Amino acid sequence: MRITNIIAVAFMAIIVAALFSFLLYPYSELGSMQAKAGHALNCLYAMIASVIGLAVTTYIAAKR
Repeated sequence: MRITNIIAVAFMAIIVAALFSFLLYPYSELGSMQAKAGHALNCLYAMIASVIGLAVTTYIAAKR
């Protein structure tokens, strides 16, 4: 398995973990709306960074 494939699988795992963390997190345990928004933004940032990483990995793999 090429290193770009391994990196792409790792990014996909991060995306899936962030999505499930966002969807299944017990928001009732968070005290304020700021804490809820903070958790949602952290999940969003992880997904955006992983999508950017996937795009870069695809570009590198296509260039070879």
